[in-house]
Amino acid sequence: MFLTFPAMTKIRNWKALRGEYTPWEAVDQEPEGFYQFALCPDRTESFFSELGFIKEYQQGMDGLKGFKDEIPKLRPQLQKLYDSPNFLARVSRKICNTAIMSKWCGHGCLLVLRKQ
Repeated sequence: MFLTFPAMTKIRNWKALRGEYTPWEAVDQEPEGFYQFALCPDRTESFFSELGFIKEYQQGMDGLKGFKDEIPKLRPQLQKLYDSPNFLARVSRKICNTAIMSKWCGHGCLLVLRKQ
């Protein structure tokens, strides 16, 4: 199974601890302004492990998007880099989307799981 989802990365966990996200409580309706849930990669893996899946691969995704989305003061400048077709911008995006940046502030996670 290939599973991708918005992830609770290090920067998002830090912001959550600071109270920068509205906590979600189980209700019959979506919270106002709801966009998406972000899941903890380790908890997601654990959930599927209990269902008999083994993790084959895990990778954070789109470090630049996560960084620009979570740091509002830098968003205008980073959005230009994110959207630019320029060669140097593409190289910069590739560097920003390394495993380290994606783990700390990436937008999503890819889990590859195999049923036992």
